[in-house]
Amino acid sequence: MCGGGDYAINAALTEKRIKAVVSITGVNIGRLFREGFSNYDPIGALNAMASQRTKEARGGELQINELLPASLDAAKAHGLTERDVYEATDYYKTPRGQQPGGATKMLFSHAQKTLAWDAFAFTEVLLTLNRPGNPGD
Repeated sequence: MCGGGDYAINAALTEKRIKAVVSITGVNIGRLFREGFSNYDPIGALNAMASQRTKEARGGELQINELLPASLDAAKAHGLTERDVYEATDYYKTPRGQQPGGATKMLFSHAQKTLAWDAFAFTEVLLTLNRPGNPGD
């Protein structure tokens, strides 16, 4: 089961001992970073991350970004009504799913690898698990 960046889906592409994988709330985190979190300007985001890394290397302050609004009210106040953001906030920012060490923050300067990630790259070639409508042996 994968409820994160679809890492389990990606692992199933090359780990042939995996017999089944499902994603209920997974999101292609790379696409989300390239499109949503970068305001559809991934090159601009990469340039900003490079500048931030240079700043940090020179002793500057770390930029820690919150990946989700602090609450549903905060999401609404900022016009963030997209379903995935709303549901993730409803889960990770409420007692239902909130954890003391929960990972809802990220160093901005380290996000460049996430922009290049694609959970579904090469699925058409490497995925050999049964697919809906494609019964196996």
